[in-house]
Amino acid sequence: MTAQFFESAPDGVCIVERDYRYRRANPIYARRWGMPAERIVGMHVADLLGVDSFRAHLKPNLDRCFAGEEVLFDWSSESSPRRYFAVSYSPLRSDRRRRGRARNPA
Repeated sequence: MTAQFFESAPDGVCIVERDYRYRRANPIYARRWGMPAERIVGMHVADLLGVDSFRAHLKPNLDRCFAGEEVLFDWSSESSPRRYFAVSYSPLRSDRRRRGRARNPA
C-alpha cells in the first residue's frame, strides 16, 4: 500500500538518505526535474538542486529532519527558469515507532 501511494502521489515525493543522496523519487518528482527517477536515485541533492541552495536551505533542513523533526519551508531554485517550492520533510520511522505514535494521538 505504501509503495502504491508513493508512486501515485499527486506531488513530487522523494526519499533522501543521511548521505544526502536520493534513495527513491516518484514520477512527479522526476518529471519536475526532467529526468527519469532511475537517474535521480543515487545522485547527491546538491548535484540536482544546486550547491548554493543545498548549503543555504536544503542541508540545514534535511539535518533537522534527520534529527527527527518535521520541517516545512519555502525556497526557490537557482535554475532558469526559476522554480518556487513549498517543501515538507518528514523523518521515516520504523513500523514500531509509527504504531506507537498512532496509539497516542496529540
